[in-house]
Amino acid sequence: MAARKKITKKPARKTSTPGESAHLRKQIHTLLTVSQLVGSMHDYEKLLRLIMKEASETVGAEASSIALYRAKTRTLHFTVALGEKGKAAQEIVVKLGQGIAGTVGQTRKPLNVKDVSKDKRFHQKADKQTGFRTRSILAIPVEHQGKLLGVLEVINKRRGACFTIEDRKMLEIVAGQAGIALENARIYKDLADKHADLIKTHKELLAAEAKLVQAERLSAVGQVANTIVHDLKNPMASVKSFCQLLEKGMLEGEEVKQFSHDIIQEIDHLVDMTRDILDYSRGEYKLNISAVAVGGFLESTLSFMKRTVERRGIEVVTEVGYSGEARMDPDRLRRVILNLCGNAADIMIDGGTLTVRSRQNGDKLRIEIQDSGPGVPVDLRQTLFQPFVTKGKSHGTGLGLAISKKLVNDHGGEIWVESQTQEEGEPTWTKFILELPLC
Repeated sequence: MAARKKITKKPARKTSTPGESAHLRKQIHTLLTVSQLVGSMHDYEKLLRLIMKEASETVGAEASSIALYRAKTRTLHFTVALGEKGKAAQEIVVKLGQGIAGTVGQTRKPLNVKDVSKDKRFHQKADKQTGFRTRSILAIPVEHQGKLLGVLEVINKRRGACFTIEDRKMLEIVAGQAGIALENARIYKDLADKHADLIKTHKELLAAEAKLVQAERLSAVGQVANTIVHDLKNPMASVKSFCQLLEKGMLEGEEVKQFSHDIIQEIDHLVDMTRDILDYSRGEYKLNISAVAVGGFLESTLSFMKRTVERRGIEVVTEVGYSGEARMDPDRLRRVILNLCGNAADIMIDGGTLTVRSRQNGDKLRIEIQDSGPGVPVDLRQTLFQPFVTKGKSHGTGLGLAISKKLVNDHGGEIWVESQTQEEGEPTWTKFILELPLC
């Protein structure tokens, strides 16, 4: 007799309740808010305060704190504390293994204490020093690449409730973002120290005429090193945030496809930026020229950029007067256009209009990128395409326009700038014009 085939039923797919959906939306909102903060702020103490505020509101805590770890003394120092007695709490120092925070720092594992009066690990020094009454604590280690940076705590769930597993998961994600912020702060401090050393060396070398060239090179290296890290930080923070959302299963359907596409775009941006800088410094790269439809090329180039700049109050207008073919290296020229659009967006601090046009000018393709920003001063227009010119921007390597000019010239084309400042008339604007051979 033939053996019967065992039939197994697939478990029914679990559907989310309205309460779970609302909680999930709140988690995603919190994570995206924290990720944007990490990618846009440089004052790490202010950043940590905003992160803690968002975390406290999300899990419904009365107070919160971050204790930073000092490896030399093996101690935790409560640097940022929010709540009624937050200022007094910032003076507290605990040893690794001491109290709830010290235990979490030592074990590197989250700890949810629902009633501190029944837990011998609770260190009462904090309550005595601050006058605050602690009932419950949820503590999470803050780490980066396996290194302990501190401990994040939220205290007393509002309305007398206890912190949940969902609260812990949310706080773990926030702790990961706090780790990025702390690591960025360390990188910035190291670079600032190195940059300060380079400036000091620069001044000393200026006293000796024979060493002037060496001093200028050191200053340039310091400037590039400092600004490249800034340019890399934002895409890296975005990529990590998107990956955390995917890892935690917080996205479904089209959201997964959209976030995956954004991750690929950010990684491509990182690779392209570093490759362009290396190619420019070596003076060696090869163009892959082919016939490209201008209309489709501009549409695909501007689609990802639009989502980024429109969140900053910038309207993107596209005027495709020529959509036929032109010979170009699409990858290289795409980076030229995105760099020019990025510069325009950076200069329009209070929003404005960014217009991209294409038209045929004889046997040439003409592309214009115009912004409604404050304009480029007359004395800067002649040097704008030289390396390390970044006037009007708080970040950037100062190589973008120099690289763009070389790429356009290698296509057999030309690039120049036209502008009008407030002194020259109203309205103010800047227009970058590219002309490339059609054939």
